[in-house]
This record gives sequence, structure tokens and C-alpha cells, in this order.
Amino acid sequence: SSHPLAHALGALSDVTHGVSLGVIMPAWMRFVYEQGLCQEIFTRLATHVFELTEADSNDLGYAGAYALSDLVREVGMPSNLRELKITRDDIPGIAELAGRTLPFGCVLAMNLERITKVLEHAY
Repeated sequence: SSHPLAHALGALSDVTHGVSLGVIMPAWMRFVYEQGLCQEIFTRLATHVFELTEADSNDLGYAGAYALSDLVREVGMPSNLRELKITRDDIPGIAELAGRTLPFGCVLAMNLERITKVLEHAY
């Protein structure tokens, strides 16, 4: 689901696909995790890739998504929509453009409301 959102973001903000994915992917992860999905996978990401422990967070899966945002920031890339000069007023347009490619989403079927929530997480 992050790729169609990143394509829409890139089309409207003229950023590369990699940069837009760096913003969208962690936001999508947080949104999906809050829906009760992929929690074990994101916890493994946190522990095996980012080497987080229970001492770092009582919710390792969620912390893993934030660790990915931190990594994006550490390598000098924007990690949220604000850093791309995207405003909250831009979110509906990005969501509408991404929504033109529906249906998508193998973990969670996306719709306009879910797309918007992911983008709000990315803000």
C-alpha cells in the first residue's frame, strides 16, 4: 500500500519515489499496526534490525516504525510531510490521487479514509 501512496505524493510534490517512500512507509506501518495487523512482523523488525529491546519501548512493533523514521532522518532524508513542504490542506488531494489506483493493499484493503489516515500519520 505504501507504493501507490508514495507515487501520488511524488506526483504532487516532485520528490523521488525513494524519498516519498521514506515518509510514507513508516506512517503506513504505524497505521497498520494500530489496526492490529503485522504486529509480530514489526516487532521482529524492531528487535532484529533496529536492535530495540523491552527497555527501549513497551510496544516494540510501534517503536520499530518510529525507528525506521529515525533511520530515514539519520541518512539525511525528509521523514515527514512537513519536511516536504506538504501542508494538511494538501492531504485530501494526495489521497484522491492515490485513490484513483484503488483497489490496492494486500495487508489491509485501502480506501479513501484509510489513505487519508496514513497521510495524516505521515504529517
